[in-house]
Amino acid sequence: MGEILKCNSVAIHFRRGDYMLPQFKKIFGEVCTVKYYLKSIRKVEEKISEPVFFVFSDDIDWVKQNFTFNKVYFVDWNKGQNSFWDMYLMSQCSANIIANSTFSFWGAYLNKNNPFVIYPQKWVRTNLKQPNIFPKTWMAL
Repeated sequence: MGEILKCNSVAIHFRRGDYMLPQFKKIFGEVCTVKYYLKSIRKVEEKISEPVFFVFSDDIDWVKQNFTFNKVYFVDWNKGQNSFWDMYLMSQCSANIIANSTFSFWGAYLNKNNPFVIYPQKWVRTNLKQPNIFPKTWMAL
């Protein structure tokens, strides 16, 4: 955690796992596309000087194959009963790029550092009503 507090840390959460299963992909999959994350990363780089990305994901290998960061830490040791540590670490960053995931949402919402937060404008793929849960200071992309 020391590194998170020493820099302009940006938590970026990629949720894939069960979202890639057919029954969930129809609803939640392909909302947070590569394009969404690239736009979010560019926006963070415009707003924050020398950002350091802390990647949280249930599919770190996919992230490494699809993205390049100037300065990055891949947080992949908090699994199972220790997953709450990822949420805690996300809540300590200077900025958050979240997935369409309540885990992501709470990591950013619990952040008391007045973070710059980017969230996906569309939360689900279907015609279901989009949630109205985001603080006005957060940015939808």
